[in-house]
Parts: sequence; C-alpha cells; structure tokens
Amino acid sequence: MEREKLFEGPSDVQKPRMKSTQEILTKYKFGGDAAAAAAHAKDKLNERGEKLARISQESAELQSESENFASLARQIAKSMENKRWWKP
Repeated sequence: MEREKLFEGPSDVQKPRMKSTQEILTKYKFGGDAAAAAAHAKDKLNERGEKLARISQESAELQSESENFASLARQIAKSMENKRWWKP
C-alpha cells in the first residue's frame, strides 16, 4: 500500500534512448571528424592526468603535515606529563 502511494501520479521520467554516432559528434562539435574527436579525447585525458598528479601531490603534503602535527602533539603531551603542572 505504501509503495503504491509513493509511486502514484504521473511520471515525467523518460527512458534513455540510444544516440547515433552522428548525434554525439554533433553535440560535441566534431562534425564527423574522427581525428578531431581523438585529439579532443587525448587533451581531456592529459588534463585528467595533470589533475590526478596535482591531487596526489597535495595528498602527500597533507599526510606529511598530519604526521608533523601528530609528532608535535606527542611531544607536548610528553612534556606536560613530565612537568606535572597540576601538582604544587
């Protein structure tokens, strides 16, 4: 019963249809030129590779910074234990 209530009423969702090669080429403005499509795909692949390399470098830097932070936190905790500042 609940399922029927959820799915009742008109549905404006259309099933996807297969597009022809020409429709895809026209949409991305290659006009049937396979060489241009290949060059475009190669450029996009290079851009993605550069983005992945940048993300990898940034994640390595974040890991290094987090390790430095953890080390500093351990040093501070150890120095606070040694000082026993809470006892007179």
